[in-house]
Amino acid sequence: MNNQECEQPKSTASSSSPLKGSYPLPTRILQWVYSLIVGTSVFIYVTGGRIIDPTNTSWLMNGDAAQHYSGWRFFRETPLWQWPLGNNPKLGMEYSSSIVFTDSLPLGAFISKYLRAFLPDTFQYFGIWLWLCFVLQALFAFKVLQRFLVHRTQLIIASTFLVLSPALIYRLVHQGYGHMALAGHFVLLAALHLYLSPTIRTTGWAVLMCVTALIHAYLMPMIFMFWVASLVRKRSAFTSQPSVLIKHFFCVSTALFLTLIASGYAALGLNLFIGDSDITPESWNYIFRWQPMSFVDVSTDYSSGWSHFLFNQKELFGDVEGFSYLGSGIILLLIASCALMVSARLLASNSRRNYIGLAGAALSLVILYFLLSTKHFSFVIFCITVLFISVFASQQILLTRKGKTGARLSHVPLLVGASLLAIYSMTNRPGIGRRTFFEYPLVPVLKSFTDTFRTHGRSIWPAYYFVIIVVLIIAVRHLGKRSGTLLLAACLLFQIVDSDPAIAIVRHRFTEAPSWSNPMSDPYWEVLAAKYDNLVIFPPIHNDEEKKWITFTDFAADHSMATNAAYFSRWDTTQYEGAATGMGYNLLLNELNPKSLYIIVDNDFWDGLIQVPRRVAFQGILDGFRVVAPQPGGSRS
Repeated sequence: MNNQECEQPKSTASSSSPLKGSYPLPTRILQWVYSLIVGTSVFIYVTGGRIIDPTNTSWLMNGDAAQHYSGWRFFRETPLWQWPLGNNPKLGMEYSSSIVFTDSLPLGAFISKYLRAFLPDTFQYFGIWLWLCFVLQALFAFKVLQRFLVHRTQLIIASTFLVLSPALIYRLVHQGYGHMALAGHFVLLAALHLYLSPTIRTTGWAVLMCVTALIHAYLMPMIFMFWVASLVRKRSAFTSQPSVLIKHFFCVSTALFLTLIASGYAALGLNLFIGDSDITPESWNYIFRWQPMSFVDVSTDYSSGWSHFLFNQKELFGDVEGFSYLGSGIILLLIASCALMVSARLLASNSRRNYIGLAGAALSLVILYFLLSTKHFSFVIFCITVLFISVFASQQILLTRKGKTGARLSHVPLLVGASLLAIYSMTNRPGIGRRTFFEYPLVPVLKSFTDTFRTHGRSIWPAYYFVIIVVLIIAVRHLGKRSGTLLLAACLLFQIVDSDPAIAIVRHRFTEAPSWSNPMSDPYWEVLAAKYDNLVIFPPIHNDEEKKWITFTDFAADHSMATNAAYFSRWDTTQYEGAATGMGYNLLLNELNPKSLYIIVDNDFWDGLIQVPRRVAFQGILDGFRVVAPQPGGSRS
């Protein structure tokens, strides 16, 4: 796949050019130096830094984090060559799938698996991944903003706002344990960077699509939106050279398709893409919505204290997935930007613009304080205003030079795409706070998509970063170097201080994680584990409320055993129920697999089972677990 370098219309290319100024653009070396320093500093500030130790695993033994880690532990033992490459048969056994359905960051799993000969017995790559997320967030924030900001200090400060994004940091503690793969927000900024490129970047898009597929499926529709917007924006180049479009589309789509197949997305068949109820059996498919109050909501489940000055907004249960607090510094910049935009139009004298603009911003803050004192209704007005300003400012100022109408129009596809994703994020029952305005039925074809990507609220992320970037650009474009730098620095410092309680909660999650000790501690477990290949639970456990699946998968992984205890993000309930039914009959008929160690978690079934005489090596209770150990069928391979 070769990069296709095509000439773009002048109006489009100029829209991606930085404004003239007194300093040259930073070099690539400076970009990486900044990214490493700022990304690492924020990583340590947010997490404490100790999780980067690959042998530190205690912080992973909880909730979804344990799901991610267990998926990797079983995948590590699979053959180096298998098809699909992401196959993970020992986890879940009869209803197993692939590494992608444990959200184990397949990209890290593949790299680590092929390096396993050099890795310690206890190894996790999630801490390194989170560090990379902050570093790459800084890098691509820098690359995007350098197209619009010319002064180096302003560029560094503005980029740091994106590294400290509350929506990104919240993913580390979502529901108390975090979604590590979904911290990869840098792919959104990378997609925006490719979109802004004046050339057609075939290799760049192909790599980004494949990498995104190996991070998390939920990020794929967002990157796809940027890609389509890029194709529409560069339509003039494709019109003059249709072969370039064909080659570009073929290369990108083929690379993505092969990645999906090889990594194991097709492990459940086409059901993944048509939303079959077998893999989305839950009844809560349409509750994870985003609503405009999220822009200023400073508290949600397991995360609070993002501001001392704004109020916690009441929300519906599923709104937690749409958490998208802008940050107090960005909100201050938004107010200042509004005042600066108005003053820029009212004042004819450029020499007075900066001072009156800053005075207007200060007055706006005073007015905002009194508005916020009235709580809920004023917040509704404020949120609606934020949305209106973001759309207006995006069309008029973002990504363009002043007065370049053609360039403004060239970014309509991006605006439309981000808006459609924002609408999708509201689900089919949009509202504000706990209010739902109306509901509408889903078109059958659309419903197939929503059943697969059921956590709608996350789709606000492109618009979320869009708003932040708009605010950062507008805030400095109407000020000189000194005033703009001071305003950015003051707002960034204010946001860091104001949000420190929330960051402290995140840091506590990683620095004070309790040490993990498996309750299967009786020495006789070691004797049994040495005789059997499988740890079989009846009935099979899938993310049970008591989290016993963590205990069983941890024990099985420690002893290189397969197990039917598991937790998958998508799973085939038909296979699961068939396995449970067949196993029940076999246990009652005393047809036990001599290579399997059985644990019975159904009390009533156990009471009936022990009444049936059988020849077994052991039948009894160990550490509170009901165990049936048949006569072993030979030594373990």
